[in-house]
Amino acid sequence: MRSSCGLGLASLFTLAYASSHQGYNPPSSQTHFSSSDCLDSATVHDINTLLRAGGEGAAVAICPFAQVSIDPTGKPITFTAPRQSIFTQGYPEDHSRATIAIESDHAFGDLTTAIKADCDACRGVSIKALHVDGGREQLGGVEGGNALILVGGKVGEQEVRYVDAYNARGYAIIHASGESYFDSPPYSAFLRLILSISQREQREHVLE
Repeated sequence: MRSSCGLGLASLFTLAYASSHQGYNPPSSQTHFSSSDCLDSATVHDINTLLRAGGEGAAVAICPFAQVSIDPTGKPITFTAPRQSIFTQGYPEDHSRATIAIESDHAFGDLTTAIKADCDACRGVSIKALHVDGGREQLGGVEGGNALILVGGKVGEQEVRYVDAYNARGYAIIHASGESYFDSPPYSAFLRLILSISQREQREHVLE
């Protein structure tokens, strides 16, 4: 049995995926690629390379006000291992958060997901302090398109915090999926969702 949860409202939200899996001890620290620096200019390819190379615990810090563009004909930022994270340096909660946007001046592909964190190994990953723009105003909606942010999979303890996500091209801002292990002790995982509306005007996007 597969369970899922989707949100279709633009929002500033905190999403915590927690599991009571016995015997799981998360790492005490994460592997940052620089102790003090952040990425002020990076492509999706750069970020995905860092996540793949860093493996478990890899943490990618993006500088405040930085812009990461995702080509609508390309691939999303993709988590690959436990405890990975992507965030704006300093974890701001205001307009200084870095922006990840699906956008293009010359291409009109059908990519609808900006961040994909639903792999089988993605226990404990986090997405924090970011603006995530799905590009709907520029590129239009995609019928049958996936959610802007994907989390879940077969694992838990995931967190999305201080993220202002909007302009989804698909059916939802965020989609959290789970597998049948949610129903089988000793795992007894649960999904806790705390939702608060951001100052950005709340809108539901209806495909035309």
